[in-house]
Amino acid sequence: MNDLTKLWDEIFSEFPFTSKRMLDPKDINIELELAGVKKEEISIVLESGFLKIDVKSDRKNGSKLVSVPNYYDTDKISVKYENGLLAIKIPLKNSEQTQSKKLEIK
Repeated sequence: MNDLTKLWDEIFSEFPFTSKRMLDPKDINIELELAGVKKEEISIVLESGFLKIDVKSDRKNGSKLVSVPNYYDTDKISVKYENGLLAIKIPLKNSEQTQSKKLEIK
């Protein structure tokens, strides 16, 4: 088990829904199985570099924070909920947006 897998399992260890991560060199892809949960019972908020996922339903409740590093393009996050499956995709910024900058020491 690699470090990223351990981190993912730790992030969602207490979340009462099945989760799946798909590692892609360009994107963060999150899938949550939320069978029986209505779209209105799901809240997703991006704030200060964290994605907060809240589920409040008659059947189950859960909340999780996922860190989103600054080299991902939070302006292009896509969220889709269909047939009990919540899919979140966060693309990597293009190379022009993530260029490093050498700082001068004074």
